[in-house]
Amino acid sequence: MAYTKCYYAGLLVGSALLVSGLSAGQKPAVAQTASIVRYDFRLPENLPSYPVAGSPKVFSLRNGYAPVRLHEQQPRVSLLRLPARTLQTPPGVKIGSTSYDWQTNFLSKNRMVWVSGEGVLQLVWMAGSNSPDSGWPDRGTYYAAVDLSDLQNPQAIPTQRGWVRIEPRRTGWPAAAELPGGGVAFVSHTPLRLGKNGGVLDESWTVTDIGPAGSLWPYMTSTPEGALHVVYTYSSGDNAGQVGYLRSTDQGQTWSQEVFLSGGDAPQGIQGADHYAIEFGGGKLVAAYYAIPLQTGPGIVLRISTDNGQTWSQAIGLFPGQFQLTQYVDSTTVQESDTLRVTTTYFHTDTTTGVDGYSLLVDAQGRWHILATLAQYYLTGQITRRDTLPQGGTGIDTTYALAIAAVNPVAAYAVEGSQQPVLVPLPQPVLDATGQVVRVLHRAMDGYVDRIKLGMDDAGQLYAVFIAPAEGDTFSVDGVTYGYGHLYVTAEVNTQWTTPQNLSPNGIDCSFPTASKGGPAGYALVAYQAGTVPGSFVQGAVWEPGKDDDIYVYAHGLPVGVRETEVPGAVQLLVQPHPLTQSGYAQLRSVEAGWVTVELYTSIGAKLQTLYDGWLNAGETRLLWLNITELSSGVYYLKLRFNGKPFVRQIVVLR
Repeated sequence: MAYTKCYYAGLLVGSALLVSGLSAGQKPAVAQTASIVRYDFRLPENLPSYPVAGSPKVFSLRNGYAPVRLHEQQPRVSLLRLPARTLQTPPGVKIGSTSYDWQTNFLSKNRMVWVSGEGVLQLVWMAGSNSPDSGWPDRGTYYAAVDLSDLQNPQAIPTQRGWVRIEPRRTGWPAAAELPGGGVAFVSHTPLRLGKNGGVLDESWTVTDIGPAGSLWPYMTSTPEGALHVVYTYSSGDNAGQVGYLRSTDQGQTWSQEVFLSGGDAPQGIQGADHYAIEFGGGKLVAAYYAIPLQTGPGIVLRISTDNGQTWSQAIGLFPGQFQLTQYVDSTTVQESDTLRVTTTYFHTDTTTGVDGYSLLVDAQGRWHILATLAQYYLTGQITRRDTLPQGGTGIDTTYALAIAAVNPVAAYAVEGSQQPVLVPLPQPVLDATGQVVRVLHRAMDGYVDRIKLGMDDAGQLYAVFIAPAEGDTFSVDGVTYGYGHLYVTAEVNTQWTTPQNLSPNGIDCSFPTASKGGPAGYALVAYQAGTVPGSFVQGAVWEPGKDDDIYVYAHGLPVGVRETEVPGAVQLLVQPHPLTQSGYAQLRSVEAGWVTVELYTSIGAKLQTLYDGWLNAGETRLLWLNITELSSGVYYLKLRFNGKPFVRQIVVLR
C-alpha cells in the first residue's frame, strides 16, 4: 500500500471562548475538518519504512467514539531468566526491586523530584513482590532518594522506612510533583489517592482519597506555589476514555470539581489507558492526550491554561497525517424496503504518517515541547447510511479500525512558536530474518522505540531517553524474534539533536524509563527498570523467587556538541550517526533560502550519488538517507553547494 510523502501539523482553531469544563457524563464532540488549519512539512523522498508483521490493529472507533479497549496486547511469552547473562550490570545506582511492572501503560509518568539546593533526587514508583499468582497484595507506592552532590559517586540514601510501601492499601501507578520546600506529592489509583510529605527526605507521609470513584492512571504536576493539577481517565461507565482533570490550590487540602479536557470542541481521544500528560512551566499549564480523528489520523491534542487551571483554551491539534477516505472504496451494498434504504460502503485508506508515542515538557518560559515517534497507519471499516422513505431523513453510523502498516526510524520534535517540526534520528531498526522490525516485549504501541521521555537539566538543556532493541542482542521464541530493551539518550544541542547513545549492555532488559525535569547542568537524570529476562512478569515472564527486576537511577553526562558543517548564515549539514556502520542520515537545515546541492564522493574524487538538488526555503529541514550498504570501509566526502558556493564534509564508513 502506498504512503504519502509529507505530513501535516495542524492547529485546531475556533472562537476565542474559553471552556471551563463539561459535566460528568457529557460525551465529547467529534472534530470537524473545517476547523483544522495545517501546514506542510515534507518528509525526505527516500525515508525508509519498516513493515510491521500482521498489520496489528490499535483500536476501533464507532461514530467517533472508541469502545473501552486498549491496543492489542502482545501475546504472553513464557521466558525464564538467562543465567549466562546475569553477569552484566545495568548502569546507575540500584534503589529497589519489584516483581511487577513499573509502568505498563502508554506513557511513562514523572516519578522524580529534583532538589537542586540539596543535590538530592527523590523518587516514587510502583512495586510489588512475590509471584504474579498472588495478585501482588503489597503492590503500591514506594519512596527512595539518591545523593547526587558528587556526580562521580552517586549514593542511594538510606531511609527510615526501608522497603515498605507508603499507602496502607493496594494502589497503583503513582505520579510525582514537587511541593514548596522540596517536599514530594504523589497521586495513585484507584480511586485517586494523594500522598505527600513535609520536605526533603521526610518520611512522615499523609495519604488521603480524592476520588472520583473509578478514576484510573493519574498524572500530576505542580506550580512553585504548591498548586496541584491531575489528569486521569476511567475504564468503564459514561465517562470511559475521557481525560478528567482536578486541581487543588492549597496543596491538596481541597479540590475543584471535575472537568473533562477531552470534551467540548476537542477531538475524541483513544480510550482505556493513560495516553495523556500534564505539565506546568512559566505560568502556563499544558495538558496533552492522544487522539485519532477520522479525517487526520493519529495525533496529539493540547489544551492550555494561563490562569492556573481555572479556564482552558480551545483544543490545539498536532496531527501529522491526512487519510484519504473516498479514494479506496472496496464495495457498496444496498438493502431497500418500502420505507427504508440502507447503504453500506466498505472502505480502506491510503497509509499516512501518524504519531506512535510521544512526550510533553513545558520549560521555564512557558513553551511546550513535544517529541513524538512516527509510524504509518491505515484505516479499514464501513459507513452505513439509513434513509427513511418516502419522508426522507438520514442516519449515518461509521465503524473503523486503525492499523499500523510500518514504522519509521525518525521522531518529530516540535516546540511552541516554531515554524515546523524537526526530524530527530532514532537508532537504526533491528530486523529479523524476514525483514520485519524487531520490537521489545514491553512496547506501548507497535513501533520499535518505546516510552520516549523528555527531560531537562537546570541549565535548560533538553534531552530525551527511550528504549529500543540493539543489533546483536535478540532472541527467538516460537519463531518470533524479540529484542532486549536498551536504554538510549539523545540531547538537543544548538537546535540539533545528537546521535542516540546506547547506555546499557547486552543481556539486560531495560524498560519504563523516566527523565527528570531539573538536574545538574550537563547531566541526564534517568530512572528505569532492568532485569535479565526480556519483558516483565506481568507481560509474560516466568517468575522465580529471589529474581525480581531492579530499579536504577542513572546520571549520564549529556553531549556538549554535534558534528556538523555550517555555511555561516546559510545552511547546516549534520551527519548521524558518525562513523557510519550500516546506514544513516544527513540532515540539511537552511538558515537562508537558496539552491542547495549535496553529493557523495569517494576519497579520490569519484562521484557516487546526488543526495539532494533543489530549492530550500529559509528554516526548512531535509533528512537525506545515506545508504552505505555497497560501500567499503574508508573515508568519503559530502560536497555541499549553496547558491554556487562549495563546502566539503568528510565522513567515515566502518563496515
